[in-house]
Amino acid sequence: MNDYTDAELIQIVRSYENKKKGEKARYDRIKDTDEFKQKNRAKAIKHYHSNKEKHKEKYLKDKVFISNRSSYTYYKRLGREKEFRNLFPEKVELLTKRGYLSEQKPLESTATVNSSSSPDEQSTSQSAESGM
Repeated sequence: MNDYTDAELIQIVRSYENKKKGEKARYDRIKDTDEFKQKNRAKAIKHYHSNKEKHKEKYLKDKVFISNRSSYTYYKRLGREKEFRNLFPEKVELLTKRGYLSEQKPLESTATVNSSSSPDEQSTSQSAESGM
């Protein structure tokens, strides 16, 4: 690896910053011109048509992951993430393997949680039910 002195490193960084500033200034100057817009659209259309099959293959390869991710975001938006984790552990496992979700153990169902409440809460709810 190259060993640079401090002065050389400073000069390299300044050169890079000046280059980026110049490129940004050039872009800001030409971005609103009709010629630039037409060329950019033409490049985008060409890229789209030349890579259509690649995107299709990628989607087909990741179809199951995309479907699982969509289901998860649906449940999360409704505030039912715990339910999703309990109902679909295989989907959670796939999403975790792919790094979309962090590891978390499935939570107990709400029926189990209610039955494990403290004795004081149970007696209060029983007295409310009996009409006292």
